[in-house]
Amino acid sequence: MNLETTRAQLGFWILATLLAIGATGCGLLLDLQNADAEAGLDAEVPTDASAPDPTDPLPATCTEDAECDDDRYCTGIELCVGGRCVHRNQPMCDDGVECTADGCNEDLDACVHRPRRELCGSGEVCFPNNGCGPGRPCQRDEECDDGAFCSGEEMCLDGLCQPGLPVACPSSGCLEGICDEAKDECATEPSDAFCDDGLSCTVDACRASTGECSHLRLSNRCDDGFGCTNDGCSPEHPLADGATGCIHTPDDSVCNGSDDSCFELVCASAPGSATGCAPQFKPDFCSSDEICDSTTGACEPGSEACTNDGDCDDGNPCNGIEKCTAERQCETEFASCPPPMDSCFDSYCDLSSGAPMCEERPTLICFEAL
Repeated sequence: MNLETTRAQLGFWILATLLAIGATGCGLLLDLQNADAEAGLDAEVPTDASAPDPTDPLPATCTEDAECDDDRYCTGIELCVGGRCVHRNQPMCDDGVECTADGCNEDLDACVHRPRRELCGSGEVCFPNNGCGPGRPCQRDEECDDGAFCSGEEMCLDGLCQPGLPVACPSSGCLEGICDEAKDECATEPSDAFCDDGLSCTVDACRASTGECSHLRLSNRCDDGFGCTNDGCSPEHPLADGATGCIHTPDDSVCNGSDDSCFELVCASAPGSATGCAPQFKPDFCSSDEICDSTTGACEPGSEACTNDGDCDDGNPCNGIEKCTAERQCETEFASCPPPMDSCFDSYCDLSSGAPMCEERPTLICFEAL
């Protein structure tokens, strides 16, 4: 073998080695690019495992919504309802697409949805809006760009175009984050639904200028149909209806009870009554051997003879409890319904079911004192 032959063979092996290294290097570079792209997609994990618990305690009492705000998006809007802070309208982040990982991200103040291509079949990719579908072949990221801002940045991965992560636009208060495709930017728009306090006597709205909720009170939504009550929308009042926010202040003067009757009429919002008035028996009007007639208002003689309490019972607990005395005569113990334990309530007789029953009602003192 001469020197020239040796040089030629050496040059051939050097060239072959360089080509082999170059081919391997390109393969490694391509693999690293793909790995980086895949890592970049997976690194933008949108769900927030440490999202705050909406059951975290809020201030016990309040007079306005601002006192309840916990400055967190994922717990929803905090409202002052009936003098108490409550969470309302927590973000519902489930998009219904099986191949996306959905969650609430407190840093972004938004719901986010990460496509998970591993949940799709061979040759498929995860489309954030539609789920799994055939992927479009590609060699470069540029071939995958759909030209839309709001759909995120598409990339070529493993020879298929991968959809981007949809742009998550932050919300602020009751201003809902939206993606404005025409301007290629995030924006907000007021959402009245975020401000719903669940009360029927309020009209809830989101102020576009501040992102704060307003609750217009409409007393005409509180009409209970009874002429003896003054109806109003006062959700913060302790006696307000929890579902409506309404209060119904009684006005006994509308009922016009008679002075010469053994019962008087009081405003009790009584079912079955056109005015809401119901009888309230006067404790000392009838004598112990008389019974108050709940129909006529007259004191009627009790049974003259009896052998047990059952002989004396007139079936009306509202006008007292009739007892048979040792002398075998009927007498009335307690001349009316027993008084409630709470001093701002009193008793009345509910006749709506046909069988008289003692019930309790809040008096005007309750509404004025609280």
